[in-house]
Amino acid sequence: MSNEAIFVIAVLCVAIVLFVTEALPVNLTIMLSACVLVAARIVSPEEVVSGFASSTIIMIVSMMIVGGALFEVGVCDKIARLAIQFAKTERHMIMGIYLITGAISSVMSDTASMCVLIPLIVGMCKKHPEYSASRLIFSAFLGSLAGGRLTLIGDSSVFLKLAEYVQEVGGTFGMFEPTKIGVPLFIINALWLWFWGYKIIPVYEISTAGSKMTGEFDENAPVWKQIASVAVLILVVIGIVFSDVLDIPPYMFAVFGAVLVAFLRIFKKGAIYNTMDWGIVIMMGGCVPLATALSTSGAADMLATGIVSLIGGSNNPYIICAVIFVIATVMTQFMSNVVMITLFAPICISLADTIGVNPVTMLIVMCMGGLMSFLTPISCGMANLAYAYGGFKFNDFFKVNISLAIITGIA
Repeated sequence: MSNEAIFVIAVLCVAIVLFVTEALPVNLTIMLSACVLVAARIVSPEEVVSGFASSTIIMIVSMMIVGGALFEVGVCDKIARLAIQFAKTERHMIMGIYLITGAISSVMSDTASMCVLIPLIVGMCKKHPEYSASRLIFSAFLGSLAGGRLTLIGDSSVFLKLAEYVQEVGGTFGMFEPTKIGVPLFIINALWLWFWGYKIIPVYEISTAGSKMTGEFDENAPVWKQIASVAVLILVVIGIVFSDVLDIPPYMFAVFGAVLVAFLRIFKKGAIYNTMDWGIVIMMGGCVPLATALSTSGAADMLATGIVSLIGGSNNPYIICAVIFVIATVMTQFMSNVVMITLFAPICISLADTIGVNPVTMLIVMCMGGLMSFLTPISCGMANLAYAYGGFKFNDFFKVNISLAIITGIA
């Protein structure tokens, strides 16, 4: 056990306490952790700032601009009026948002899909204050997570990394491989949301950035602007879906869309800057140093190996899979799920070989645990967005989703 690993774990524990108690603002805690790790020479200054230029942040900023254009010219208002005709209660609306976001996330980036829905939700709740924007944003967050597990596209970075290890042990992993477990989990999550989840999602005033989007949109916007904003969104979605074929990263299509929206002058002067909560950039970029430190110091590997040893030599595949799922779920709350898979996959393969079972099964269980990034708002882009725009507290994510995590784990 290295001194660096012990120090990183200590920093993580202190950060968790501050996150849970919110004794300091979450973003301040994140940046203080980064400064401590730099001072201790565990991460470099370059690694600290690298997170602020990640493709995920570029995607989120760009997609919020593309989605915000729909609000700016009144398209969101038209869609909201249509949605109200079918959803007679907030419970129906929560469920509708979950299903819509889930469907969109199955064919494009789950983070991008939520970026598109947030301006729509904010605009709809402005016209219909009987609906809580914070609750609908949270249901969109859950829908994007569940939808991202339906195909290889939604969480492509995770599934592509998993595919490397699956192929390494002689398995195959195609476009619809996640669907086999993604569809049952999507249904289970929907049932949980319909019968229980909708009751416990708290109601808050939306954040400052979200409040800016509730300002008056241009009710007299020319029809061509409305058509253009929708056309840009459709083109961006098509580009993201076929990004592999076109050999262009998905986030670049979001950038193209944001630039095109600005070029067409769909936003009023200066309004384009109100579509984004820049606090989310600090949260997402600032978490990178801690995740990096967990990986490079050996702390994450040490935690995983140590917890697995608690199995006590059991050869029961259900017990081992349960432990793997719990470890992956815990680790992914504070670090990238791609990094978690990289660290933990060799351990899963070794365990499977030891007890003589199919390693692909354990790898899938580990991956599903790695996609449970909803107990904190830290490591998941969609959770970051829900936290930033929905006005939630740090603890809300655990309080609301712990029962869903347990049900999903059992499934």
